[in-house]
Amino acid sequence: MTEVSQGASLWRTAGYLRFLTMRVAMSFAYQIYGVAVGWRVYALTHSATMLGLVGLAQFLPMVVVVLPVGMAVDRFSRKRLMALAQAGAAIGLGGLALVTLSGSHAVWPVFLVVAAVGGLRTLDQAAGTSLLPNLVEAALVPQAVAASSGVLQAAVMVGPVLGGFLYVLGPVVPFAASAGFYAVAAVMSGGLPAGRVAGGR
Repeated sequence: MTEVSQGASLWRTAGYLRFLTMRVAMSFAYQIYGVAVGWRVYALTHSATMLGLVGLAQFLPMVVVVLPVGMAVDRFSRKRLMALAQAGAAIGLGGLALVTLSGSHAVWPVFLVVAAVGGLRTLDQAAGTSLLPNLVEAALVPQAVAASSGVLQAAVMVGPVLGGFLYVLGPVVPFAASAGFYAVAAVMSGGLPAGRVAGGR
């Protein structure tokens, strides 16, 4: 098989295209949310200390859930765990958008969602480990990894810029957009081929 035909086969692989769409949507969701949360916390508190606590609120749940997450990944369908984690993040951010839309100036809902997304992201990442090689033929893995990394890096660079522009429209907008991107990611994860994901799980 030539390099050209390998590339053509890669982009005709439905599972890989779903995976790529999921990764891009998830990256946009996370980057936009990260920008919006920082601005929102500072707007509500005008405190650099509170802004610093955002990172702590996100990190601590990752430490707490790492062992239960490892057990869950070994016992349950990984694609379903990914979809569940992404759907949970979508619901949390959608709820935060509604709280913000209500005019509430309470900062605790922001920290609650930050903590929840941190824990769910740990589950998402653990379930997605070594996922890509199960979606394409062995000969296409290097190209699939390179293409995925390139697209993901582009999303990582564009996401914060998009988040900043959306925040100008009001804090509700980026939270709602992040929820939408996470929902897309959940749909894509749920539709990944069951027979080739994480050893048929």
